[in-house]
Amino acid sequence: MILWSVLISAAFAKVCTPAKITVAPPEPDGGGKYMRVHPSGDYVLQSHFAGADILDLTSHDANGKPIAKLIQTAAANESYPVEGSWDLVASPLHKDGMRYYRFQDLLQLGTNAEPVFADKEHDNFYHSAVELERPT
Repeated sequence: MILWSVLISAAFAKVCTPAKITVAPPEPDGGGKYMRVHPSGDYVLQSHFAGADILDLTSHDANGKPIAKLIQTAAANESYPVEGSWDLVASPLHKDGMRYYRFQDLLQLGTNAEPVFADKEHDNFYHSAVELERPT
C-alpha cells in the first residue's frame, strides 16, 4: 500500500508546515495524479486520467485517525482550484469550454454538480486563475 503525507499549510504561506498526518488513499495509486491540498488541509483535489475527485479528510476512525473518503466529481482531468479561497475549481477541455464549479457543490453533489459558468476562449489546462479582491 502506498502512503502519502498531506501537508497542512495556510494559503500563501511562505514557509511550509511539516506534514501532520499520513493517510492511506482509499484506492491504489497507479500514478499520473496531480494533488492539490485545500488551504484548510481538510481536502485534497486529485486530478488523474479518469477525471478529478476529492479526498475528504474530515472523518476519523474510533482512534481519532483520519480516514480518506473519496468523492467523485463532475470535474475533468487537469482540474485545479482557483487560487485564493478555493471557492471555484477550473475544469478544462469540455465542449463548452473551461467549466468553473463551486468547490462546495463538488463536495456536496459530486458528479451531479453543475458548472457556475464556462469560458470557451480560455479552455486550456496550462493557464492560471486567481481570485482578486474588489476595490473598495
